[in-house]
Formats: sequence, C-alpha cells, structure tokens
Amino acid sequence: PSTQNFFQPWNESVVYPDDLYSALIYASSSSDAVVITEAQAPFKIVCVNKPWTLLCEYEVAEAVGRTFRFMQGADTDACSLERLVDAVQHRRSVQMMLVNYKKSGRSFANFLRVKPLSSHGGGEITHYFGILKDYEEL
Repeated sequence: PSTQNFFQPWNESVVYPDDLYSALIYASSSSDAVVITEAQAPFKIVCVNKPWTLLCEYEVAEAVGRTFRFMQGADTDACSLERLVDAVQHRRSVQMMLVNYKKSGRSFANFLRVKPLSSHGGGEITHYFGILKDYEEL
C-alpha cells in the first residue's frame, strides 16, 4: 500500500478538532475510524464511531469504558506502546504504525494518529482524539 501521503503530519486541508465537543461532531460525521479517550491514565475509551466499530469489529458498548489492552496481542509492539504512552503523558500529538487485534482475533496493522483535546477555549487537556487507518486500505 502507498503510505506516502498518510505518513505526513496532520493533513493541513482537514480541520481536526481541538476540543471534545468538536471531536464528537467530527466523529459522528466522519468516515474516519475515530476513538476518543479520557486524558488521564489508564486512558479509558469514552467514544468510538461507526467506522471504528467496522474496522475493529467491536460494538460501541464493548469498547466504551475500557482501555486499549483488549485490542493488543502478541504482535503489538511494546516499544510503540511505550512511545504512545509517553506522548500522551506529556500531552503531545503522536502518530505511528501499530498492530492491534479485531474482535475475531485477527491482527491488523493500522496507522494511528492521536492528539490532545483541550477544554473549550483552550487550556487544560481533557481528552485524546485518535484516528485509525487500516494499513491494508492505505
């Protein structure tokens, strides 16, 4: 798959949300697989959208309130997870390739982009916004 354009920093032509309200609107109308988590460890999932459920094979109720450990497995790279945790603990955006597992148990490589969301008007980080792209579809 061609990843030339996808591995660029956040797409400048797309307005990505900066706060929870905007992120929820984006998730409800986007064809991107979107996940929103709490800003504090253990970073529990608060929202996933329909494209995320189709990609990962989990229903909304099966994901909300959980951490991402349920999607990790033998091929999930520990160094990538450490990099992800380090970024969110330091309130930074991050993007990486990651192997996760669908509900069926099948592994899938995905490109993950995560960015912090602040309270309306800026300031305190309240949540994290993530977009997953299936590597096979890039």
